[in-house]
Amino acid sequence: MLYYLLFIFFITSCYNSNFKTKQIIIQKRHDPIKEAYKAYALASFYVMDGDILKAKKWLSVAIKNDPDSVYLHKKMVMILEKLRNWEEAIYHAKRCLELDPKNPEYRLLLADLYRITKKYELAIREYEEFLKEKPKNKRARIILIELLIRKNRLNSALRNLNFLIKNFPDLGIGYYWRARINMEFGRYKEAERDLITVISMRRAFEPALLDLCSLYQMTGRYDKAIDVCRKILSIYPDDLAALERLLILYVKTGRKKDLEVELKKLREHTFPGSPEREVLAAVYLEQGRVDEAIKELLEILKNRPEDYRILYLLGIAYQKKGDVESAIEHFRRIPSDSGYYVSARIRVAQILREKKQYDLAIKELESALKKRKEKEFYLVLSFIYEEKKDYESALKAVLEALEYNPEDIELLFQKGVILDKMGKKDECIKVMKYILKLDPDNADALNYIGYTYAEQGINLDLALELLKKAVKIKPNSGYIIDSLGWVYFQKGEYEKAIYYLEKAVRLTPDDPVITEHLGDAYMKKGLYEKALKTYKKALNLDPEDRDKIKKKIERIEKILKK
Repeated sequence: MLYYLLFIFFITSCYNSNFKTKQIIIQKRHDPIKEAYKAYALASFYVMDGDILKAKKWLSVAIKNDPDSVYLHKKMVMILEKLRNWEEAIYHAKRCLELDPKNPEYRLLLADLYRITKKYELAIREYEEFLKEKPKNKRARIILIELLIRKNRLNSALRNLNFLIKNFPDLGIGYYWRARINMEFGRYKEAERDLITVISMRRAFEPALLDLCSLYQMTGRYDKAIDVCRKILSIYPDDLAALERLLILYVKTGRKKDLEVELKKLREHTFPGSPEREVLAAVYLEQGRVDEAIKELLEILKNRPEDYRILYLLGIAYQKKGDVESAIEHFRRIPSDSGYYVSARIRVAQILREKKQYDLAIKELESALKKRKEKEFYLVLSFIYEEKKDYESALKAVLEALEYNPEDIELLFQKGVILDKMGKKDECIKVMKYILKLDPDNADALNYIGYTYAEQGINLDLALELLKKAVKIKPNSGYIIDSLGWVYFQKGEYEKAIYYLEKAVRLTPDDPVITEHLGDAYMKKGLYEKALKTYKKALNLDPEDRDKIKKKIERIEKILKK
């Protein structure tokens, strides 16, 4: 039977020229859509069979035959996601959007892929575009807020949070994030209100409770902070973070009896080297008992040699002791895949920087960058070059970082600062304006532009407008309030200048420039005694230009002698 079939196949395959002619005609009638459908059917079969690679192969054939099929490109994205082939997936998601630009589903698909591949700025852009079409999509809004916080675009995050809370008032995480941002901006009343709202929704939400404790600490309400810590421990008796805070609060408030009771319990129920003794070490550090803290941490490290948090704390303890060599040794033992690596290496660089060993600090950061291209490394590297007054190298470090994070606000701000110090004020202002395009409520960029105009004595009305907005965003920033006072000074409104500059000095008493500005305002109003006293204070704050302040003091002393 087999031989018979082979014979028939041979005869038919060698049939006359009329058959060949018909075959050619059939080939000429090739239908790409049908071919695409057949290839897609095979791809679907292989997907069901679990052979994703063959499914991809046949789906590629389908797309080749029907390249403008949105459906096929979307299916390809789904297959490539399973293969974790993200770059190809992004290509096909883009094709979906090109072919059907009015469908927000494809924009969301592309945004998600950018987020997965850590192309955060591109992801932000796509989520923002998607939300213009679908403003009440909770998932996209939450992801956008997360990304904006990650990229330190806090004002934009805050605007989105306000929208989220307005439309989803029962979403506790919205209040929590808004509280965190308001704490960052020094808006403690707003932050407290939101944290209390979250806790009323989720009584046992530990992060909100810990942040409320921190807020009370920052605002000097230690009794309330203690109450919150006790509440956490009543819910989570083994919460070491809350216990550590409670004991440190006892130290700060001088509650020796309460402290000793808790320390006694801790010593009785633990043994040297147990993880709980980390709390004891933290208390010793707060009390200045550095050697005892080191002893406790070394015991823990014996049992947990790869506990990188303990290594990090040991580095801090040795740093406090003044044994910087041991501090550096422990910081350097933390590997590059640890969550403490970045902070540890920056601490090493800062130690070397404080010792004026700039070249070694630079070498440390360059070595770290070979292992991890972290923004923080580039920023500190730029700061060190800036301190050396090597502005070209400082700018180069920032520009290299911006290649990886082209719209990062912190990097852009540092770029602007360096350009200013290089005497390129117009370029500096251009960068600051670009920051405001990305984040219209960025108080630091508003302040920088406003203060620069004030220093130059130009665009004073615009400067005033910008700085009033900045003060509204960061009402407790001494630097921004100083800028506002300085604009009034430049406008000749000295009483208003004094009002704001006095407030700035109260908020930031150790800044020589702010103090000097107040002296200048007193001088203009003829308040010579106050001006003299203020200039002398500025001189004691180690200003950059001591001679300038000395001349101002000499001038007032001559006036007062007349």
